[in-house]
Amino acid sequence: MNMGCVTKKWMNKKRMAYFFTAVLIFGIVMILFVIGDEDDAQSQSRLRQIHLSGVCQTRENGEKMPLNEGTLKKLGACSQLILTGHFDGPISANEQIFMYLRRVDVEVYQNDFLIYSYGRENLTVPLLKSGGNVWIDFYAQGISPEDEIKIVFHNPYPANTKQMYSLFLNRLYVGDKMTLLLRMLKAHSFSTPAAVFIFLMGMVLIIVVTAMQTMGMEGLKSLLRFGLLMAGCGLWTLIDFCYISLISSNAVAWDILEAVLYLTMPILALLYIRDYMVTMGKWVVEFFIYGLLFINIAYLILQAFGIVDGELIQEGFRIILPIIFVFAAAALFYELRLSRDKMTTAVLSSALIFTLFAGIGRSWYVSTGNYSVDIFNFGFFIFIFIQYIVALVRTKAAYRRARDAKRMERELAENKTVMMVSQIQPHFLYNSISCIRELCLSNPGKAYDALAQFSHFLRGNMDSLSSNAPIPFTRELRHVKNYLALELLRFEELLQVEYQLEITEFYIPALTLQPIVENAVRYGISRKTGGGTVLISTREEKEQVVITISDTGVGFDVKQKGTAAGSRSHIGISNVRERLARQCNGTMHVSSIPGEGTIVHIYIPKT
Repeated sequence: MNMGCVTKKWMNKKRMAYFFTAVLIFGIVMILFVIGDEDDAQSQSRLRQIHLSGVCQTRENGEKMPLNEGTLKKLGACSQLILTGHFDGPISANEQIFMYLRRVDVEVYQNDFLIYSYGRENLTVPLLKSGGNVWIDFYAQGISPEDEIKIVFHNPYPANTKQMYSLFLNRLYVGDKMTLLLRMLKAHSFSTPAAVFIFLMGMVLIIVVTAMQTMGMEGLKSLLRFGLLMAGCGLWTLIDFCYISLISSNAVAWDILEAVLYLTMPILALLYIRDYMVTMGKWVVEFFIYGLLFINIAYLILQAFGIVDGELIQEGFRIILPIIFVFAAAALFYELRLSRDKMTTAVLSSALIFTLFAGIGRSWYVSTGNYSVDIFNFGFFIFIFIQYIVALVRTKAAYRRARDAKRMERELAENKTVMMVSQIQPHFLYNSISCIRELCLSNPGKAYDALAQFSHFLRGNMDSLSSNAPIPFTRELRHVKNYLALELLRFEELLQVEYQLEITEFYIPALTLQPIVENAVRYGISRKTGGGTVLISTREEKEQVVITISDTGVGFDVKQKGTAAGSRSHIGISNVRERLARQCNGTMHVSSIPGEGTIVHIYIPKT
């Protein structure tokens, strides 16, 4: 399929994706706008917040304290807590009561009679110690302000948020579930659309990069990782337990998915950043990547088989995460000091900003028990904005590279025929056939051998047309020997050929040696009185193989153009340079001294 057609179709799909994304975001904004304009009195009739006033106490000391938000924050994530008091208004029979729990078990008593309980006994996941982050609801049998309400909490996680009980106190509602859901969505009117947008942009980038890879474009792995990171972060932000458990009752499944994303996002972020690093900081990042990958796999296995409560693994991960932030920030700062590329500087700078804000958010959580989403989101949105600009620039550059590669591929195919013709010059054909004809009369046996060598030489040139990859050096050497055997028929003792081959087990592009050897004979040896010697040698160095073709011909001044130097730069030699660079990252260096000869060094990196 023509690349222009493919690109046109891809661009149409891209526009369709942007169109549907815009429609979806517009729809979400309109829904939130409608929610915001909802009549407060009507909403109040369907949902009202209730308050519990009284005392609280822990089972450890039994001391009764005033029940308020300040006291609960001071108590923090204690293992057992009892709230005793009265609701500030009546609750009719069959009215639905909503309570928000954060990884705790709860028992609700009305005048010392158990009316509701929720906890690990409600779950089917083995060894899970709590019911996760969830809204619970039950129907009242009729509660008056005079009824004593006792709520008993059991917290199995010492590292639970210090705000867990104050969150519960502020999220007591009576009324309609759908109205509660809309109220929670309204409270997140910025973060939810932003999360949807980030998720969809990540998916669009994944689709676009995948399509470009199927079109043969290369160097897009880091963009694919960034797309996965965006989609993962958007989905993780969307899993907000303030409203997600009102939509789906399977709180444990959402809790596990949130944990997997929480453990996976640092891996994707480090993988993406690693692609831009070249110093020793890259090793530090890779160390953390493998460490986090091990933690992620351990979480999935231990939780899936009920060996360990996965929340305990997350608690350990939360301790490790600040260490990762510190070392990642140090590695990024060190890398930035040495960076000279604008694209790399932009990526690493935004990553450093994101790392610092994430670290600040984590430190805030450790000190206050309340994770500030705004701190995290601010740094994250800066990171996403800059990265998406970088992604668009790199995508455009990748398309240009693919387009240029297609053009160069066509030019290379066209040049192959020219290259072959340039290696079989009419004068060479005429001279070779004339020598063979004379040998037919004077030495038929030698003529027979020469004709076989001539046939092998022509076949070697024809085979080069289908060689798009490097070939064994021995095969190229055999082709050169066939060529030199024919030239020896002409020059006889005027041409001497020597070989010093220390290594032959490597690969080079087809027709690399023959054009250089031909130049040595045609422009060097044949023009020197008394002839000369062509030496072909190979040697192995630490990171490369060096091929040397030297002659004791007339030489030339490499600084001059349009003379012998210009002749040596014809399309055959130019193709040698191009194919060396393209097929094996090789290079070629020519040096010459007039009257003494020419030396050509070819450097082939080891793979």
